[in-house]
Amino acid sequence: RPGRPRERVGHHRSRVHPVPPPAARETGNHRAEDLLGGSLSLRRADDQGRYAVINGPVQRLAPAADLVRRIDAIRQRGVPNYFGPQRFGREGGNLERAAHWLRGGRRPPRRQRTIYLSAVRSYLFNQVLSCRVAAGNWNRLVDGDVAMLDGSRSTFACSLPDPQLDQRCAGFDLHPTGPLPGRGESGAVGEAAAVEARTLEAYESTIAALQRAGVQSSRRSLRVVPAGLSWQLDEISLTLEFSLPSGAYATAVLRELVSEDSATISGEV
Repeated sequence: RPGRPRERVGHHRSRVHPVPPPAARETGNHRAEDLLGGSLSLRRADDQGRYAVINGPVQRLAPAADLVRRIDAIRQRGVPNYFGPQRFGREGGNLERAAHWLRGGRRPPRRQRTIYLSAVRSYLFNQVLSCRVAAGNWNRLVDGDVAMLDGSRSTFACSLPDPQLDQRCAGFDLHPTGPLPGRGESGAVGEAAAVEARTLEAYESTIAALQRAGVQSSRRSLRVVPAGLSWQLDEISLTLEFSLPSGAYATAVLRELVSEDSATISGEV
């Protein structure tokens, strides 16, 4: 859209052999290896971003009708914009090291501090998003939400009911957001603020530690819409191609094809 900053996108080509996923992790994410029974390989395709290839051993596909239904749901509604497991380090190690530091442990080097603080904020965001997914309103506005314009970091507060805002959200022109906690107000009020407060109540000391560390609060879209989504299905595999904006994770798309846990939208379609 004219006048809006363009984000870098990553083009993903994924060859998926769906297998039953493990139980949901507390981060609200799965590794591609867990989801697909295969390995994740990332390489730079061009100056536009990442190119992801995901391969797995030959597995029996889920019923074709179920896969097509899920792909159609992704195209129509997008997917929850979870931070991927890369954000948390191997086996969530960055979270553990961050917790040790924030509880009074040895201060890590500056670069590691940035990584650890980012992991904690991402974890907290995922908790709020998971609650919105469970409530079925992760992809629509609730009263008091902070909305983010598509393709932009620009945000504004929403007061509902407002049919025009609802229509713009349904058309992917804007998206509801969740908190990346730190210093300063989150911007959410009313119902949206109440959901965030209930979800993050157990993490008050962690958020206080983030504030002492000087981290500024910000917002992230709860929804991401894969662009140019195309797919091919044969007897043993599903091949997907799609692009994502900078900061989004391919695993957030793939998990919606194979996962049945409460942190996904599988129960909505």
